[in-house]
Amino acid sequence: MASTSRPNNTRRIYCAGPLFNESERNFMSSLGAHIRTGGVFDTFVPHEDGLEFANLLEPLKSFGVDETKSKQLLSAAIFALDLYMVIQGCDGLVANLNGRVPDEGTIVEATTAFILGKPLVLYKDDSRSLLEGADNPMVLGMTGGKVVARLEDVREVLSKAFEDSPPRKAAPSLPQDIVHTLEVGEHLRSALLSSSGVQQIAGIIVHFAARLA
Repeated sequence: MASTSRPNNTRRIYCAGPLFNESERNFMSSLGAHIRTGGVFDTFVPHEDGLEFANLLEPLKSFGVDETKSKQLLSAAIFALDLYMVIQGCDGLVANLNGRVPDEGTIVEATTAFILGKPLVLYKDDSRSLLEGADNPMVLGMTGGKVVARLEDVREVLSKAFEDSPPRKAAPSLPQDIVHTLEVGEHLRSALLSSSGVQQIAGIIVHFAARLA
């Protein structure tokens, strides 16, 4: 698991990828561990460092929130936390594109990082593709068509992406609804870093229910 704090000289990398079965989760854990090797990078791996849907459903219901509403709030809370980490909590992103088509959430996260000018690495060692051996040009275009095919090359390509990255411009002004979402994400991140239990995190979600609705 990624550390809860990081030395000033490390960069935190958001690890984006599908997490819908044990094999996918195990690979994303391996990807995060590989990126952290050497101490240059720290990581945020959503299923390890973020919110677990299954663990929070019952605590939310204990606050008197019905199951349908609890699921809606959890989905919104996960979105808020992950968006916060991509935009403000991480310095770059590695996107795992494995699959016939990339995971939809991964593309949202990668595109957000791309638009903000953050270093972005696309990884794929899967021969399946949508367009006769290639993925969608709108995805590949974010890295000029460059895709890393070997796990052992990810760290080197990531380091090069930071070296080649132009000086960061001031963050663009964001619509107020996104600002509110990021504020909720920041609160959730702080609770996770302070090792708050699921009951306290559920309480935070309930507190911000109006913003998450």
